[in-house]
Amino acid sequence: MSELRDEIEELYARYAELLDDDCDLDGWLDLFLDDTRYELISRENFQLNLPVGLIICENKGMLKDRLFAMRELMLATPRWTRRVIGNLRVRAMQGDEVHVRAGYIIAQGLRAEPLALFSAGEFRDILTRGDDGNLRFRHKLTIYDHDLIANSVVKPL
Repeated sequence: MSELRDEIEELYARYAELLDDDCDLDGWLDLFLDDTRYELISRENFQLNLPVGLIICENKGMLKDRLFAMRELMLATPRWTRRVIGNLRVRAMQGDEVHVRAGYIIAQGLRAEPLALFSAGEFRDILTRGDDGNLRFRHKLTIYDHDLIANSVVKPL
């Protein structure tokens, strides 16, 4: 179990690093399976079992489209982020799937503005091994604790 936990921690550390360094979003995309599901949903909607999310991508192709829009179509003030992912727990193992729960906090800096807490919440993810044997995200569910996102979700949470 400790080897699996080390692999999971490495996956989440890589996830944060690729987004915070802002240099390898294609590498970030490689952390997902082709049939992945990626969701951002408020805690309120999650607790009320309302299927309305801020962002829902039903496969890796939709994530690619989101990255294209982010790179080529969005106009946004340059920003820097720092993610802290912790309290990682393996909740269940079902067949080849590993169910993981972890908390996160994201700080964001905009030019000429103080550093601010951008988002906090939890991940409830399902991981499985890709063709190369490495763990990948099959279902990435981000539940953010706050009702409003301060500016906009430019980068993935």
